[in-house]
Amino acid sequence: MRRNPYYHLEYIAELPYLLAFGQANADFKHDVRLNETSVFLWENLENVSSTQELINLCAEHFRCPTEQYDILEATTTSFVKSLQQMDILLPEESTANSIPLYKSLEIAGLFCRLYGPAEAFAGELLSFETSVEFPDDAPIQDIRIQAAPPSHTENGTLLLRTGELLVIEGLDKYILFFPTSKYISEIHVSRSGRNVTIFCAPLFTEEAATEISYAIRISFLYFAQLHGMLAIHSASILYRDKVWLFSAPSGTGKSTHAGLWNDIIGTPIINGDLNLVALRQDTPVVYGIPWCGTSGIYDTRTHPLGGIILLNQGTKNRVGFPFKERRQLLVLHRSVSPSWASSMQKKNLDIIREISDHILICHLFCTKTEEAVTCIKEEIDAFLDRN
Repeated sequence: MRRNPYYHLEYIAELPYLLAFGQANADFKHDVRLNETSVFLWENLENVSSTQELINLCAEHFRCPTEQYDILEATTTSFVKSLQQMDILLPEESTANSIPLYKSLEIAGLFCRLYGPAEAFAGELLSFETSVEFPDDAPIQDIRIQAAPPSHTENGTLLLRTGELLVIEGLDKYILFFPTSKYISEIHVSRSGRNVTIFCAPLFTEEAATEISYAIRISFLYFAQLHGMLAIHSASILYRDKVWLFSAPSGTGKSTHAGLWNDIIGTPIINGDLNLVALRQDTPVVYGIPWCGTSGIYDTRTHPLGGIILLNQGTKNRVGFPFKERRQLLVLHRSVSPSWASSMQKKNLDIIREISDHILICHLFCTKTEEAVTCIKEEIDAFLDRN
């Protein structure tokens, strides 16, 4: 559900009101008096995806007796309908028009619904297709492809400007522009991450599908961040039933090093460019994702995370152990999860703090030789034997 961003909750003489401001005030919209229950409903509207979910949340919060559930259901439904009629509760962007549902995906325990023509989506996304019916409380992201420009231009606060990406923070969404893109004009991502609209040219070539996949990646990584997951620029292998990430700036040799492990020891490569990590039930894990740079190597499964190896080119092979705060900072700088605002950067750091005490984090100063594999393998084996 999406609240009208031009309304805010304010107490006047200790009584709660929804007050119109900005555009809503200019349009002569009405203020609304609330009570305790409707204040709770207003504050939780964007935490649910349906009226039924809101009813259940309210019943649980107020410990509603079974015999009064029908009354609660009727009053909550009436409240939601009233807000919709007054344009205080807006339609979700993903269902604002009749774009057909193409596929449903499950990636890292999150669900994505893709709306648009089949040719708009790259094939690797379909490796994560699911036919499972989504639970009512499932984390769902709706991604809509719209082959037309937005209906109007929105103002906001500039958060980020690079040669490849411009991010503006609007009242209820983030607006992303790609100056170098041939096909995508802009992307709208709701603050909850649940709703994404990708505005693009109506020419769905293979090149356009690649750009759309990248746009979906940015949107998904924001949604994943909100659910406690961090994306790290790294190549990864599976060794002794755990995944090991080799992270380095582009061109340092992370894919080369992962390839050496595969050639010498026969370890499978899990992802050639990007890995999504999180702490789940006190266990650090790596989730399979469809984005893998130009390597073409990715995995759909979830594995335990063993460690993050920070690669540096050197004249000889040796392992180094930075101080704890330095380890966390280095991993933070290898993250590609959104950091458009300080709250996002803090979220990324919180995730790193959660996993850092459970895994091996170290430097590997190395050459592009077999000896580099032997050097870090000995350290990984020692770490596993100790733990």
